[in-house]
Amino acid sequence: MTVSLYSLLERTAVAGSHQQRPDGSMPAGHNGPWRLVETPLRNTGNWLHLFLWAHELTGEATFRRAAERAAGYLLDPCHRPGQGAFLHLPGAPRLEANGLIGQAWTLGALFHAHRSLGWDTLLASARAVLLAHPFDARLDLWVNLGVDGKPQKVNLTLNQQVWFAQSALQDPDPSDTLARSIGRFLASLPSHTRLSPYGPIEHRIHPWILAKRFPSSALAYLRAHLTPRGVLAERSEGYLAFVLSGLGLLEVSRRGRGGPEWPLLGRAMDFTRSPQHKHALSGNRFAFGYNPTGIEMAIACTHLRPEWVPEPAEWLAEQVRRCYDFETHLMMRNSPDPNTLAGRICEAIRLPDVELELPWTRP
Repeated sequence: MTVSLYSLLERTAVAGSHQQRPDGSMPAGHNGPWRLVETPLRNTGNWLHLFLWAHELTGEATFRRAAERAAGYLLDPCHRPGQGAFLHLPGAPRLEANGLIGQAWTLGALFHAHRSLGWDTLLASARAVLLAHPFDARLDLWVNLGVDGKPQKVNLTLNQQVWFAQSALQDPDPSDTLARSIGRFLASLPSHTRLSPYGPIEHRIHPWILAKRFPSSALAYLRAHLTPRGVLAERSEGYLAFVLSGLGLLEVSRRGRGGPEWPLLGRAMDFTRSPQHKHALSGNRFAFGYNPTGIEMAIACTHLRPEWVPEPAEWLAEQVRRCYDFETHLMMRNSPDPNTLAGRICEAIRLPDVELELPWTRP
């Protein structure tokens, strides 16, 4: 059968609105394969994106009401119990904020809601948390912030830095300090990134950059906490589409600032066509059922390989075929965390409408 992306997203927004709770929250997940108890904050932010998009597309009041309820939930002071970062992982010592990525999800939703709803409180809440995150000028990287408002350590996971930067770019009128931090991060981004020995982009910030800038005591700490090779390979493969989609969005900004050509991104995109990559995705815990690989590869192709005309639709169709349930109109099939995957369909609102060719399935 053939279905358009936008009609599928609209039907999903309707189904999601029926799951919304009286306080505006959406069902919480457990951080995918990481299996950590989460507050509803992350999933509510993702659904907020979809409700806003659906209202912008259709003008339906139902979607606006769902968006207003979700936005109100994000503004509840209980999500910042220590007046610091947003609380995402209760009961996980020093991980309560879920690093930069947890904050990026909520910041992005707040900025989108401010653009659509116009509430000043949304902008104020986003800026309070965004600007509280220190920026390490030695490394041109952001520092994790605790829920108590205290700085923790430089975040060394590439995708988290990338998506935090993307959320920072949503500030409609950034301060001079924030603008400088964003500019430095974008300028340094190529030096933070490398192809891993396994083919895709390395999950961590480039260790050679860290070796040149960190003192020896910090280097000793990093060596003692290196992740085993097999685990790194799985993460690098499973998160490749997630980081490529973020890099694709950032590349638009980087090039707009006069950044040079970045051959590594082309090589990484070429790798996604390899039989090695597609075989590795088939059993990867982090691909399709947690990170919506098909949606993210469609975004990456759109920004980094626009000449690959049929591939965004093919990747999207693969995501839908694997994970979308046409009976519930939710993307919850074949997932270690169905509630989280259902909300992550919001990532597709960054794409133009396309027709998806799918195997026959029950309507």
